[in-house]
Amino acid sequence: MNVAARSFLAALVIPFSIAIGHGEVVPAETNHSSQLWVPLTCITICDDTEDTLATRCSVTGSDHNPYFPNDGYTLFYPVGYGYFYASGIFSVIVPTGQTIIRLGHGFEYAETIDTVDITGDTTITYRLDRIIDMAIMDWYPGDCHVHIDHVGGVYDVTPKDVHLMGCAEGLRVVNCLDNGYHFTGAVDSCSTDECIVYMSEEYRSSTYGHMDLLGLTSLIQPFSSSWYPMTMDVADSTHRQAGALVISAHPVSSTNFDDVDDWPGSGIARELPVDVVTSRIDGFEVMCYSNCRFGGIELDMWYRLLNCGFRLPACAGTDACMNIYYTKPLGGFKTYVFIPSAAFDYPNWLSQLADGRTFISNGPLFTRFEICDYSRMLIPGDSLEATGELVELYGMISIWCAHPLDRFELVINGEVAQRFNLYHWRDHVDTSFTVTLDESSWIAARVFGSNVYWFNVGNALFAHTSPIYVTLNGERIVNQDDAQYFADWIADLEELTGIRGSWSNPEDSIRVFREFETARLYYEQLASGVTAVEESPLARGRPVPYLYQNSPNPFSTGTFIEFGISPGVRDPFTASMETGVTAIPGDFVVYDVQGRFIRRLYRGALLPGERMRIFWDGKDHRGREVTSGVYFCRLSTAGWTGGRKMLLLR
Repeated sequence: MNVAARSFLAALVIPFSIAIGHGEVVPAETNHSSQLWVPLTCITICDDTEDTLATRCSVTGSDHNPYFPNDGYTLFYPVGYGYFYASGIFSVIVPTGQTIIRLGHGFEYAETIDTVDITGDTTITYRLDRIIDMAIMDWYPGDCHVHIDHVGGVYDVTPKDVHLMGCAEGLRVVNCLDNGYHFTGAVDSCSTDECIVYMSEEYRSSTYGHMDLLGLTSLIQPFSSSWYPMTMDVADSTHRQAGALVISAHPVSSTNFDDVDDWPGSGIARELPVDVVTSRIDGFEVMCYSNCRFGGIELDMWYRLLNCGFRLPACAGTDACMNIYYTKPLGGFKTYVFIPSAAFDYPNWLSQLADGRTFISNGPLFTRFEICDYSRMLIPGDSLEATGELVELYGMISIWCAHPLDRFELVINGEVAQRFNLYHWRDHVDTSFTVTLDESSWIAARVFGSNVYWFNVGNALFAHTSPIYVTLNGERIVNQDDAQYFADWIADLEELTGIRGSWSNPEDSIRVFREFETARLYYEQLASGVTAVEESPLARGRPVPYLYQNSPNPFSTGTFIEFGISPGVRDPFTASMETGVTAIPGDFVVYDVQGRFIRRLYRGALLPGERMRIFWDGKDHRGREVTSGVYFCRLSTAGWTGGRKMLLLR
């Protein structure tokens, strides 16, 4: 944003008594007619190197208004106390009197808040104290979801700008998802060893959900959709690019499941329970400004998916829009990724994230979360195979924070197994614990604290590790209630899609409903106690059978039934088909309510993409009219059987 545009913006807001300290500009009306206005210069340095340190800054004048540098370049945001970013030195024009200066640099430094009595030109040097160096312990923080060219913005933010912001927030990785804006398919040239900037894409489906596509070497187009393609298709195209990841963005942006037209309902990850069945999702955005519950923290859906046996690393992406005037800062929620015994670079950061070596935070820092069965040490993302009726595990946990914490908890299969209250305002935890398991489990740790601080974003201080997974006697982790929850979720999605859906060709609609049905049946089997279920065959590119409800139903003189074989997965970006087979033998039969054979309506080959429409006139195999009652039609093919209930009324 150029100087003229910023001056115009200042002119818009100052008459409303916001008084954004735009240099020598004075509010239109003020009670400080005799007030002196003087320059305040601040220099921020690191405590251990004495180098200047990029910071997020806030200056509140004696008139209780925020003030910002008037250099024609600084991006300023009047959120909270108002904030801006500086590379280590800044100057503002402020009124004389009590001025509050706030400075912060990520979660590894203590923030500084100072009240200064400004009586004339003032220069102050601040030394920010580091509380811990996470890189020494191989932890590297990033933001998975940032925008610098979002619709509705007023600033022209460049990758170089966001590099400064990332450095000031203590971020080592910033993923900007702006769909072609400064996209190169590689780490941006502004990146340094201190902070990597990567320009990539957020794919938006108003029906099926949004996804952070990290590390793309080529963009996925179009950037948005409604009813087709499915998000699983976008995930497949993303995973064809080496190292690229798919993160489910703000999975629960609203509780209005049926609103696919407007934000925030258009951001719900409705297809997510379908996509995880086939391992298409690499991470779950547990913390995001756009999650609608618990201050941007979405645990319920994540826990339920973990309780169905899926392995989903915890991710944090702010969805901050740094080109928009009123935005929370990037990096307020961070994903810390563990990179042991390897150089810190972007490919390694993505790889370790996909492996679940993560914790997420808006302040507290896990420096250790390990579980041992006395022979092997496990960290987040690891798995342990155990046998026997019980398995006893020994664990260790260490947490640091710039502020006091209230408690930390061990979570096993979504339930708090142990709670440790922290007394005497402790900001450091270093302790051990033991757990005994009698079933396959995922184990994670989380920590809470009261958030009354300027620098931290959110309702409370919070951090959560990704799980460690323990398989006991080869049994899958399954909570039947949670499996039924997702079976019902997909049933709601089927109903919504049936009412509102729109496609360019019938093959796409057939494929969508077949995919939903396959996933719903998957969860229904889990809910019934069947744990040895496979992933959706259609999602792997194989054609699958389908059988529609007869119409009319009930009927008196006759009814039509449609069935066939899906054409396989059509790549919506290339229109190519992957059928895998040429023909499938099929058998279509009508039975009565006692299971007795009534009539065979079809037997023969079914070709992928071919749809059969069969008429049943209500007669048996001898041509006799059957009596009123309930009948069943059943389609059987190799490895698949499906049935529908029909009601005949004479």
